[in-house]
Amino acid sequence: MFTQKSFEIFKIEGLEPRMTEIRSEIQPVFSEIGQKLLTEDFVISKDHTKAETYPLSAFREAAERLGKVKKSELKIGRLWPKERFNGKEDSIILAEMIETIDQLLPIYQKLMEV
Repeated sequence: MFTQKSFEIFKIEGLEPRMTEIRSEIQPVFSEIGQKLLTEDFVISKDHTKAETYPLSAFREAAERLGKVKKSELKIGRLWPKERFNGKEDSIILAEMIETIDQLLPIYQKLMEV
């Protein structure tokens, strides 16, 4: 996973030298994380203030953005249409939410080990 060296990369002066290190050190980690998410139900958000989401196939591009945009972010999760919250699927939705947490939690725990 990530190491202290991974975070030091963002201090490298100049976009090209920084991107070279990002591609060699950070992108492989994000690729590994992306491969652990087996379901296509997951989406990516690049900005919590916007409702735009992207398919998991956009993971690499979103990860690259972390090295280019100073205040960038990357969130991974699932979306449930509001129409499903009609009281008829509560137990199914709850099970899906727990499954989502079970899939994402090990990834976030690994990231916190840095």
